[in-house]
Amino acid sequence: MEEEFEALDKMIGALLTTLPAKAFVSPLARALADRTPFDPDRLELFQDLFAALKGAELYTREESDFSPESWRNMAFFDRVFLQLHRGHGL
Repeated sequence: MEEEFEALDKMIGALLTTLPAKAFVSPLARALADRTPFDPDRLELFQDLFAALKGAELYTREESDFSPESWRNMAFFDRVFLQLHRGHGL
């Protein structure tokens, strides 16, 4: 019973970050205990996306309307999407 208590204590300590995460065997569990992002599937998806974008021929769209109102609208939407991207909401 003492060994089980020590193992449980190490796991709880690792989750609370008061002890090292060496108690965990799984890389995902260690990442969670260390509070570091870990998603091996996501990494593979990003690598695939990088390869696809690197091989794609991208073009620059020419702006056709340079009125002051269009610039204000563009600045507004840029700001809104930036806030949403950062998770701040509206």
